[in-house]
Amino acid sequence: MFPPSRIICLTEETVETLYLLGEQDRIVGISGYVVRPPQARREKPRVSAFTSAKIGKILSLQPDLVLTFSDLQADIATDLIRRGIEVHAFNQRTVTGIHDHLPYSELQFFPKLAAFNIGWHERPKRRIDSFIPPRGCLTRPGMESHEGDHSQAYSFFPRYSREAPMPPPVP
Repeated sequence: MFPPSRIICLTEETVETLYLLGEQDRIVGISGYVVRPPQARREKPRVSAFTSAKIGKILSLQPDLVLTFSDLQADIATDLIRRGIEVHAFNQRTVTGIHDHLPYSELQFFPKLAAFNIGWHERPKRRIDSFIPPRGCLTRPGMESHEGDHSQAYSFFPRYSREAPMPPPVP
């Protein structure tokens, strides 16, 4: 069905994005790791941890789209696809992946807690700024670094590690 009206989000980022877009009524299930926005935990049933899911509960909610993230959820995605559920899996693990594959407007990196912020807009700026070394504008339209493969330009940024232990879900 297009547009999807019954969405299950197995990551916090997709839940938060849909709430920010005012589309929270389309969400019918969330991950147990979701803490933002806080009302999502009160309003939506939890159907998964990060690497495991209650497939029966997901199916009972009759989603027309399930949003997943990373190869860590590949088994969940495979199971759902085999059962005829539409699944979209995101797998961006680097700044390069975000820049090359997500329709962000602005992306900023901050020194405190190694935080970053992704901004969305109808008319995206497609600009990345860093407040940690190297400071300044890393890329924007018109810069040579804006087009093509960016993996070398951002090789100094930390990579997501599959071996990193996952914290327990928030009760």
